[in-house]
Amino acid sequence: MLRRHSPEGSLFQVVKEYFHVFRTGWAVQEVGRKRRMGEQDQRQFLHSVMDPEVDVDNGLRGLDVMAEQILMYSTFIRFIRTTLQSYDIMVADNSVIIKTQATLRFQVSRNTIEMIFPHIIGDECLVSQLVGQEVEPPIGITVYFNSEGKCCKYQVELNFVEAFATIVKDPKKLEIMLGRALIADNCMFGVIDEPIQKNVEFAPVSWNMSEIDLWKS
Repeated sequence: MLRRHSPEGSLFQVVKEYFHVFRTGWAVQEVGRKRRMGEQDQRQFLHSVMDPEVDVDNGLRGLDVMAEQILMYSTFIRFIRTTLQSYDIMVADNSVIIKTQATLRFQVSRNTIEMIFPHIIGDECLVSQLVGQEVEPPIGITVYFNSEGKCCKYQVELNFVEAFATIVKDPKKLEIMLGRALIADNCMFGVIDEPIQKNVEFAPVSWNMSEIDLWKS
């Protein structure tokens, strides 16, 4: 019998499915961009694998907050793809922790400037230097599973300084740009000063993980 926390076990399969389901971000409809995975499928997947009160840091919890952040990552930047590179599985008391290393390829858009770096809008030289550029920084995602096999905590590590240093060569401009960026702890986008309004509804569903093959594009 396979252990749930083994590389072939059910919990790691959940993590692989997560990377597959959100490999190109939230299913935002874009002209000329086809998606096999719909928004409703993604909501159902989150509901099936996440604890209803999943901890996403900054004093925030819940599926709605997590969904909102995935949506922000898909609209504030032009999310191209995320690719799982490696993983490490740890067992602690009644929980399993799976640390992953991946890459996140995205393109800087005007929306990126307006929503994350509004303080540099007046610097047209810097804005023109950024818009349209693509970067692919490493991203670390750590998933904590409780005794029920649900994700109860979700942590993200992404070095934005390293990511944007490949575009902005002037250290002072880079410091100004990122120093006031609307990026909170746990790499959360937006101004995090109160719980995000609940605007994503989740209905109880069943999810068949065999429906998605991670290795198919």
